[in-house]
Amino acid sequence: MHELALCLGILTTIEKQAEQHGFSQVRTVRLNIGMLAPVASEALRNCFEIASQGTMAAGAVLAIERIPARGWCATCATPVTVQDYFEACPRCGRPELITTGGDELSIAELEVD
Repeated sequence: MHELALCLGILTTIEKQAEQHGFSQVRTVRLNIGMLAPVASEALRNCFEIASQGTMAAGAVLAIERIPARGWCATCATPVTVQDYFEACPRCGRPELITTGGDELSIAELEVD
């Protein structure tokens, strides 16, 4: 389950931010996760609850927003929203679609004390 490794990375980032900005408690962690990212939201929440025990993020809410995937059609030269890798352009139907985003995971915001 790679969600646990993701949570450990998130907690490491939170610790670094706490050192830089001087907070001691995290109330909410807001994540942006691309629709194409291979992350199971519920598994991530469960892992975060376990991994954050004994840390400044213990008991924090993990708020997840799924971000639409983006692509660029080489035929109609248009940015589009995509649902999956290797799909045809939703505008012109041609297969020359290049995925440009949607597999990211980032901390969008921390609510802290």
